[in-house]
Amino acid sequence: MAVITGATGSVTSWTGTANGLLIGTNSQPSTFTLNYNADELDTTGFDATNSMEAIAGLKSWAGTISTRYDAAQIGSAGSVTYGSGYVLHTNSWQLNLASAAKDVTAFGTSVKSFIPSLIGWGGQYDGFVDDTSPLSGLGVDPPASATFAMDATRSIEGDITVTGQSVSSAPSEPNTVTQTFRGSGAITAAGASGLFSVGEIVIPATGTLTLTASTGRTYAGSAFWTSLSISCPAAGLVVMDIAFQGTGALSIG
Repeated sequence: MAVITGATGSVTSWTGTANGLLIGTNSQPSTFTLNYNADELDTTGFDATNSMEAIAGLKSWAGTISTRYDAAQIGSAGSVTYGSGYVLHTNSWQLNLASAAKDVTAFGTSVKSFIPSLIGWGGQYDGFVDDTSPLSGLGVDPPASATFAMDATRSIEGDITVTGQSVSSAPSEPNTVTQTFRGSGAITAAGASGLFSVGEIVIPATGTLTLTASTGRTYAGSAFWTSLSISCPAAGLVVMDIAFQGTGALSIG
Protein backbone atom coordinates (compact mmCIF):
# COMPACT_ATOMS: atom_id res chain seq x y z
CA MET A 1 0.00 0.00 0.00
CA ALA A 2 1.66 3.22 -1.18
CA VAL A 3 1.12 6.57 -2.84
CA ILE A 4 2.04 6.44 -6.54
CA THR A 5 2.17 8.79 -9.52
CA GLY A 6 0.02 8.74 -12.65
CA ALA A 7 2.83 7.40 -14.83
CA THR A 8 0.81 4.26 -15.57
CA GLY A 9 -2.44 6.20 -15.99
CA SER A 10 -4.32 6.72 -19.24
CA VAL A 11 -7.53 7.73 -20.90
CA THR A 12 -8.05 4.06 -21.62
CA SER A 13 -11.01 4.11 -24.00
CA TRP A 14 -14.16 5.96 -25.04
CA THR A 15 -16.56 3.95 -27.16
CA GLY A 16 -17.90 5.42 -30.39
CA THR A 17 -15.96 6.41 -33.51
CA ALA A 18 -16.05 10.17 -32.83
CA ASN A 19 -15.05 9.72 -29.19
CA GLY A 20 -12.23 7.39 -30.17
CA LEU A 21 -10.74 10.01 -32.49
CA LEU A 22 -10.77 12.58 -29.69
CA ILE A 23 -8.80 10.51 -27.20
CA GLY A 24 -7.07 7.66 -28.99
CA THR A 25 -6.93 7.14 -32.72
CA ASN A 26 -5.03 10.31 -33.64
CA SER A 27 -4.44 11.94 -30.25
CA GLN A 28 -2.31 11.48 -27.16
CA PRO A 29 -3.99 12.48 -23.87
CA SER A 30 -1.66 13.77 -21.16
CA THR A 31 -3.91 14.54 -18.17
CA PHE A 32 -7.44 14.02 -16.91
CA THR A 33 -9.49 15.30 -13.99
CA LEU A 34 -12.58 13.51 -12.69
CA ASN A 35 -15.03 15.26 -10.38
CA TYR A 36 -17.54 13.06 -8.49
CA ASN A 37 -20.04 15.07 -6.45
CA ALA A 38 -23.18 14.75 -4.36
CA ASP A 39 -25.68 17.59 -4.13
CA GLU A 40 -26.03 19.35 -0.79
CA LEU A 41 -29.67 19.81 0.27
CA ASP A 42 -30.32 22.30 3.06
CA THR A 43 -32.74 20.85 5.64
CA THR A 44 -32.48 23.63 8.21
CA GLY A 45 -35.82 24.23 9.94
CA PHE A 46 -37.17 26.60 12.52
CA ASP A 47 -36.06 24.18 15.22
CA ALA A 48 -32.37 24.84 14.45
CA THR A 49 -30.42 26.50 17.24
CA ASN A 50 -26.80 27.24 16.40
CA SER A 51 -26.02 25.40 13.16
CA MET A 52 -27.56 24.68 9.78
CA GLU A 53 -28.47 21.14 8.73
CA ALA A 54 -28.13 19.32 5.39
CA ILE A 55 -28.39 15.92 3.71
CA ALA A 56 -26.71 14.54 0.60
CA GLY A 57 -28.69 14.54 -2.63
CA LEU A 58 -28.14 12.82 -5.96
CA LYS A 59 -24.64 12.19 -7.27
CA SER A 60 -23.16 13.36 -10.59
CA TRP A 61 -19.78 13.19 -12.28
CA ALA A 62 -17.88 15.14 -14.92
CA GLY A 63 -14.33 16.09 -15.79
CA THR A 64 -11.71 17.24 -18.26
CA ILE A 65 -9.09 15.69 -20.55
CA SER A 66 -6.09 17.42 -22.10
CA THR A 67 -4.66 15.95 -25.31
CA ARG A 68 -2.55 16.66 -28.39
CA TYR A 69 -1.98 15.02 -31.76
CA ASP A 70 -0.49 11.54 -31.39
CA ALA A 71 2.48 12.73 -33.44
CA ALA A 72 3.27 15.96 -31.56
CA GLN A 73 2.71 18.86 -33.93
CA ILE A 74 3.82 22.48 -33.76
CA GLY A 75 1.23 24.96 -35.01
CA SER A 76 3.62 26.81 -37.33
CA ALA A 77 1.93 25.25 -40.38
CA GLY A 78 -1.48 26.53 -39.28
CA SER A 79 -3.43 29.40 -40.80
CA VAL A 80 -6.67 31.40 -40.72
CA THR A 81 -8.55 32.07 -43.96
CA TYR A 82 -11.40 34.60 -43.88
CA GLY A 83 -12.15 36.51 -47.04
CA SER A 84 -14.46 38.98 -45.30
CA GLY A 85 -12.03 40.27 -42.69
CA TYR A 86 -8.49 41.00 -41.56
CA VAL A 87 -6.22 37.94 -41.19
CA LEU A 88 -2.76 39.36 -41.99
CA HIS A 89 0.18 38.24 -39.82
CA THR A 90 -1.97 35.80 -37.83
CA ASN A 91 0.02 33.74 -35.32
CA SER A 92 -2.58 31.71 -33.37
CA TRP A 93 -6.18 30.63 -33.29
CA GLN A 94 -8.48 29.00 -30.77
CA LEU A 95 -11.76 27.28 -31.55
CA ASN A 96 -14.34 26.46 -28.87
CA LEU A 97 -17.26 24.06 -29.35
CA ALA A 98 -19.90 23.62 -26.64
CA SER A 99 -22.87 21.33 -26.15
CA ALA A 100 -24.81 21.97 -22.95
CA ALA A 101 -25.65 18.96 -20.79
CA LYS A 102 -29.40 18.73 -20.17
CA ASP A 103 -30.57 17.08 -16.95
CA VAL A 104 -33.02 14.22 -17.68
CA THR A 105 -32.90 12.51 -14.30
CA ALA A 106 -36.05 10.48 -13.57
CA PHE A 107 -37.31 8.70 -10.48
CA GLY A 108 -35.57 5.58 -9.20
CA THR A 109 -31.89 6.53 -9.33
CA SER A 110 -29.13 7.83 -7.06
CA VAL A 111 -27.01 9.28 -9.92
CA LYS A 112 -28.14 12.02 -12.30
CA SER A 113 -28.64 11.43 -16.03
CA PHE A 114 -27.89 13.91 -18.83
CA ILE A 115 -28.15 14.20 -22.61
CA PRO A 116 -26.21 16.51 -24.99
CA SER A 117 -27.76 19.42 -26.86
CA LEU A 118 -27.04 21.38 -30.06
CA ILE A 119 -23.49 22.59 -30.67
CA GLY A 120 -22.58 26.26 -30.37
CA TRP A 121 -19.15 27.40 -31.46
CA GLY A 122 -16.84 30.39 -31.66
CA GLY A 123 -13.34 31.43 -30.67
CA GLN A 124 -10.61 33.93 -31.42
CA TYR A 125 -7.56 34.46 -33.59
CA ASP A 126 -4.53 36.62 -32.83
CA GLY A 127 -1.99 38.40 -34.96
CA PHE A 128 -0.10 41.60 -35.64
CA VAL A 129 -1.37 44.94 -36.95
CA ASP A 130 -0.16 45.75 -40.47
CA ASP A 131 1.40 49.15 -41.28
CA THR A 132 -0.69 49.68 -44.42
CA SER A 133 -3.77 47.44 -44.31
CA PRO A 134 -6.48 48.51 -41.83
CA LEU A 135 -8.58 46.17 -39.71
CA SER A 136 -11.83 45.06 -41.34
CA GLY A 137 -14.62 42.53 -41.06
CA LEU A 138 -16.22 43.43 -37.73
CA GLY A 139 -19.90 42.51 -37.66
CA VAL A 140 -20.11 41.23 -41.25
CA ASP A 141 -23.68 40.12 -42.00
CA PRO A 142 -24.56 37.51 -43.11
CA PRO A 143 -21.83 35.31 -41.57
CA ALA A 144 -19.06 34.43 -44.01
CA SER A 145 -16.90 31.35 -44.55
CA ALA A 146 -13.71 30.91 -42.51
CA THR A 147 -11.13 28.11 -42.35
CA PHE A 148 -8.92 27.34 -39.35
CA ALA A 149 -6.08 25.06 -40.41
CA MET A 150 -3.72 23.02 -38.23
CA ASP A 151 -1.51 22.25 -41.23
CA ALA A 152 -1.72 21.90 -45.01
CA THR A 153 -4.24 19.04 -44.91
CA ARG A 154 -6.29 19.28 -41.69
CA SER A 155 -8.69 22.12 -40.96
CA ILE A 156 -12.04 23.11 -39.44
CA GLU A 157 -14.44 25.28 -41.43
CA GLY A 158 -17.68 27.19 -41.00
CA ASP A 159 -19.41 30.55 -41.30
CA ILE A 160 -18.45 33.18 -38.73
CA THR A 161 -19.15 36.74 -37.67
CA VAL A 162 -16.29 38.69 -36.08
CA THR A 163 -17.75 40.16 -32.89
CA GLY A 164 -14.74 41.95 -31.40
CA GLN A 165 -11.34 43.40 -32.30
CA SER A 166 -8.93 44.31 -29.49
CA VAL A 167 -5.75 46.21 -30.46
CA SER A 168 -2.72 46.54 -28.17
CA SER A 169 0.11 49.03 -28.69
CA ALA A 170 3.25 49.71 -26.66
CA PRO A 171 6.45 51.64 -27.63
CA SER A 172 8.79 48.65 -27.44
CA GLU A 173 6.40 45.93 -28.60
CA PRO A 174 4.78 44.98 -31.92
CA ASN A 175 1.18 46.11 -32.33
CA THR A 176 -1.16 43.15 -31.90
CA VAL A 177 -4.83 42.41 -32.47
CA THR A 178 -7.11 39.75 -31.00
CA GLN A 179 -10.32 39.07 -32.90
CA THR A 180 -13.24 37.14 -31.39
CA PHE A 181 -15.88 35.44 -33.51
CA ARG A 182 -19.14 33.53 -33.29
CA GLY A 183 -19.90 30.59 -35.55
CA SER A 184 -23.25 30.18 -37.31
CA GLY A 185 -24.62 26.90 -38.62
CA ALA A 186 -22.64 23.78 -39.44
CA ILE A 187 -18.99 23.35 -38.53
CA THR A 188 -17.04 20.81 -40.59
CA ALA A 189 -13.70 19.04 -40.43
CA ALA A 190 -11.48 18.43 -43.45
CA GLY A 191 -8.44 16.22 -43.89
CA ALA A 192 -7.68 12.66 -42.84
CA SER A 193 -5.98 11.63 -39.57
CA GLY A 194 -7.53 14.53 -37.68
CA LEU A 195 -9.26 14.84 -34.33
CA PHE A 196 -12.66 14.54 -36.06
CA SER A 197 -14.18 12.45 -38.81
CA VAL A 198 -14.23 14.27 -42.14
CA GLY A 199 -17.49 16.18 -42.56
CA GLU A 200 -19.89 17.97 -40.26
CA ILE A 201 -19.15 17.78 -36.54
CA VAL A 202 -22.36 16.45 -35.00
CA ILE A 203 -24.01 16.45 -31.58
CA PRO A 204 -21.81 14.52 -29.11
CA ALA A 205 -22.35 10.78 -28.83
CA THR A 206 -22.63 9.06 -25.46
CA GLY A 207 -20.16 6.22 -25.00
CA THR A 208 -18.44 4.30 -22.22
CA LEU A 209 -15.45 6.33 -20.98
CA THR A 210 -12.77 4.47 -19.04
CA LEU A 211 -10.12 6.44 -17.14
CA THR A 212 -7.09 4.84 -15.47
CA ALA A 213 -5.36 6.82 -12.72
CA SER A 214 -2.74 4.09 -12.26
CA THR A 215 -2.58 0.32 -12.65
CA GLY A 216 -5.73 -1.14 -11.09
CA ARG A 217 -7.35 2.24 -10.29
CA THR A 218 -10.05 2.75 -12.92
CA TYR A 219 -13.21 4.83 -13.33
CA ALA A 220 -15.77 3.99 -16.01
CA GLY A 221 -19.24 5.07 -17.09
CA SER A 222 -21.27 6.55 -19.93
CA ALA A 223 -20.24 10.09 -20.88
CA PHE A 224 -20.31 12.65 -23.70
CA TRP A 225 -18.24 15.75 -24.38
CA THR A 226 -19.65 19.14 -23.42
CA SER A 227 -16.85 21.37 -24.71
CA LEU A 228 -13.86 21.09 -27.02
CA SER A 229 -11.23 23.83 -27.07
CA ILE A 230 -8.60 23.50 -29.83
CA SER A 231 -5.54 25.78 -29.77
CA CYS A 232 -3.11 26.23 -32.66
CA PRO A 233 -0.24 28.63 -31.79
CA ALA A 234 2.51 29.18 -34.35
CA ALA A 235 5.24 28.63 -31.73
CA GLY A 236 3.57 25.91 -29.64
CA LEU A 237 1.88 22.53 -29.77
CA VAL A 238 -1.55 22.01 -31.29
CA VAL A 239 -3.58 20.89 -28.27
CA MET A 240 -7.19 20.24 -27.28
CA ASP A 241 -8.95 20.45 -23.93
CA ILE A 242 -12.08 18.31 -23.56
CA ALA A 243 -14.79 18.68 -20.92
CA PHE A 244 -17.13 15.72 -20.45
CA GLN A 245 -20.35 14.98 -18.59
CA GLY A 246 -21.07 11.58 -17.13
CA THR A 247 -24.60 10.19 -17.26
CA GLY A 248 -25.76 7.48 -14.91
CA ALA A 249 -23.61 5.36 -12.61
CA LEU A 250 -19.81 5.64 -12.29
CA SER A 251 -17.96 2.37 -11.74
CA ILE A 252 -14.90 2.76 -9.50
CA GLY A 253 -12.22 0.07 -9.51
